Amino acid sequence: MKFVSCLKFKRKYLRVVDIFYKWGEDGYKRAYIRLARNEMRNALSEFDSIEIYYNRVDVESKMNTYLSAAIDELHATLDNFQLLDIILPDAFSTSVENIEDIRLQSTTADFQKDEAEQEAEGLFLIIEL
Repeated sequence: MKFVSCLKFKRKYLRVVDIFYKWGEDGYKRAYIRLARNEMRNALSEFDSIEIYYNRVDVESKMNTYLSAAIDELHATLDNFQLLDIILPDAFSTSVENIEDIRLQSTTADFQKDEAEQEAEGLFLIIEL
């Protein structure tokens, strides 16, 4: 499973030196990327794969909550976060589509059964009169 996201944040420049000392000369630039990946993963751990597939808004909201809290620790504020795409393995997508087809067939069969029962009740009433 892969995710494509976009986030925009503002650094609190008076505290950037702290990040530089903690993460090193090259590492401080990657600190935000590492943090974002870790927090997105943490947020996803609260969902199973079916929930991720069906509840994209909830997933994005949870990621935003996790990122906002964590990015503050790196002396920045999260301005915007968007979960642009969820890329699932083809086999998973096909399985979910098959499940939906089966659910649709089941629902259709239930409606047809209810309709047939109503027709049968109507015929019984006509005979009874």
